[in-house]
Amino acid sequence: MDQLRNVVQGQGFDAVLVSRIVQYHKTVHEVQDPVFPLESYYGTLYGYYGFTSQMVYSPSYLQTEQKVQVETNLYATTTPEGVLVWTGTSDTTNPRSVNDAINAIAKLVAQELQKQNLI
Repeated sequence: MDQLRNVVQGQGFDAVLVSRIVQYHKTVHEVQDPVFPLESYYGTLYGYYGFTSQMVYSPSYLQTEQKVQVETNLYATTTPEGVLVWTGTSDTTNPRSVNDAINAIAKLVAQELQKQNLI
């Protein structure tokens, strides 16, 4: 803690922004495609029935969904212990990559802090 205080005070930071993952959920569920009948053959009763009773379908598949909730806090370092000035949470669903998620959250947080005149 002393090293952190020395860095924050030594570098003259007036605030510190920190984030952490507070929730992570990964779910896998089965996706079933709809079933479609074949085109019917109308020439005979048995031809019609034979074609309409068969169904064409795609096999089901598994889909993974990831949901991440990140908490971000802004601390003013004007006091020795640092004072919480702002806090927020953001939800991300199925990020393409960790870097994409971080960039999206950083942009969102920066917009909110500017809107509230904190930066």
